[in-house]
Amino acid sequence: MRTGRQTRPRRRRLWVALGVVLVLALVSIRSLDRPTSIDYYRVVGDRTLVIGVVSGPGTWTRPTTIDEAADKVTLEVSSLTAPLPGYGDDAIEITVTLHEPIGSRPVVDAHSGQVVPRTRCLPPAFLAPGCT
Repeated sequence: MRTGRQTRPRRRRLWVALGVVLVLALVSIRSLDRPTSIDYYRVVGDRTLVIGVVSGPGTWTRPTTIDEAADKVTLEVSSLTAPLPGYGDDAIEITVTLHEPIGSRPVVDAHSGQVVPRTRCLPPAFLAPGCT
């Protein structure tokens, strides 16, 4: 015959085990989320930029930081990659809306600290002569 005192420790152990599994899952997911380099950007409106990045299969890529200053715009893009089989790199474009018009401000990649090339052409010829 079980008493209430015997089932409480089992429930407590179950909750502790569930908590440990949840923490391990969150740490695993966080370790798969990495900054991604920005290859180029295009201006499609006063406040709208399209940024080009290389992303792999099974990847969720999104802008994580948009920092606007009077002299530059700093962007950071991160990718969460699912540990699935696959190969190859997919070039994708992400639309970013700024609070102020871009004007002549350069765009800086927060991951590398480098100025991102501005282009007028669509991929794959975004760095072709006459595009930048």
